[in-house]
Amino acid sequence: MTTKRSRFAAAVSLVEVMTAIAILFVAVLTTSGFRYYAALDDRKADVQITAARLASLFLHGWRGSGGYSGFGKYNLVGGDDPLDPNDYDVEYDYDTYNPSDYEYDVDEPNSISFCGLTIYDNAPGPPVPDGFTALDVGTNPNFHIVVNDINYYATLSYKDEDGEPRLLNVCVAWMDDCQTWTGEPYRSVKLTTYANN
Repeated sequence: MTTKRSRFAAAVSLVEVMTAIAILFVAVLTTSGFRYYAALDDRKADVQITAARLASLFLHGWRGSGGYSGFGKYNLVGGDDPLDPNDYDVEYDYDTYNPSDYEYDVDEPNSISFCGLTIYDNAPGPPVPDGFTALDVGTNPNFHIVVNDINYYATLSYKDEDGEPRLLNVCVAWMDDCQTWTGEPYRSVKLTTYANN
C-alpha cells in the first residue's frame, strides 16, 4: 500500500515577514536621513554662496570707487547722502527708476535697504587681518547685512604698499546659527583684490 504525502502550499513564515519589515524600515530610515542631511547641506551651501556674493558686491563696489578709504553702504547704490535720492549717479533706466526703491528708516539712520538687503554700519564683525588698515566709516569698519533673515557681518580693510595699487580686503562672516554676532566661532568668506588706479 502506498501512502500519500500531503504537500503543503508554499507559504511565508513569520520570520521572513519580520525580516522584510526590518529591511524596509532600515531603507526608509536611511532615505529619510539622507534627505534631512541633503536639505541641511543645501541650506549651508546657500548661506555660503550668499556670503560670497555679498563679499563680491562690497569688493566690486569698493574697487569701482577706486579703493576710497571712506567707502560706505551708500556707495553701493552710487550715492553719498541717504536723504538725497538725486545723489545717485548709477546708470538707471530713469523711466522705471524710483528713489523709494531705497528705503531709509528714520528711526534707524545707519541702515539702508535695497534689493532684499538691509545693511547697517558700525556693527560687530570679524577682525581686520594683520597688516591691513580698517576702513574709515566712523568708529567701526564693520557692516551688518541681513538677507532672508540671515545675518552676515562684513569687515572692509585695505593695505597700502609702496609702488603698488591699494590692496582691498573684504571678509564676510556669519555665525553657525545665522543669527546675532557673538564672536568666535564663525565661518567666513574672504576676497582680496587691487584697487583701480
